[in-house]
Amino acid sequence: MARYRHYKNFGVGGDTVFVTTTCLDFAHLLKRDEIKDRVVERLWSDHRHYGAVLHAYVVMSNHIHFVSRLPPERTSSWFLQRLKSNVSKELLPLLTPAETGLVDHQRGLDGRQFWKRSFDSLVLREEKAFWQKIGYIHRNPVRAGLVLEPQDYPWSSAKGFNDGNWDEEGGLRH
Repeated sequence: MARYRHYKNFGVGGDTVFVTTTCLDFAHLLKRDEIKDRVVERLWSDHRHYGAVLHAYVVMSNHIHFVSRLPPERTSSWFLQRLKSNVSKELLPLLTPAETGLVDHQRGLDGRQFWKRSFDSLVLREEKAFWQKIGYIHRNPVRAGLVLEPQDYPWSSAKGFNDGNWDEEGGLRH
């Protein structure tokens, strides 16, 4: 029997990381606007609460990407465990029976209710990699055919960047 493998995630306090996390079974649990709105609100509130700096984000129908500077003395695993737990606690009661039906065969395995067990975290050590990941995040809805211009997607930080609501030290301003 093949052993379940998950990614080795890197990133310690103060590192800037590119993160991707996905819904169980790649189910489109983040499809409704209300759900995406809540995920964006939770990204902002958890970054503030835990002392992380949010640089960029996008919420798609079955996954999220973001770039952030991790809280001091905390790992990417620590931060993502809390973020994913907080998001799922908030969203599970809002899911329709049809939405929960998409993952019923997976729910509860390894204690998971909403998110896949693993996530991807890549430390961005060079400025070129940082800007490449920001561009990747902002172009995600365009590549998916949801909008023509990145700043037109409401669940992304692209508009904030266009409007000058970002700086290197403080990240995005909300």
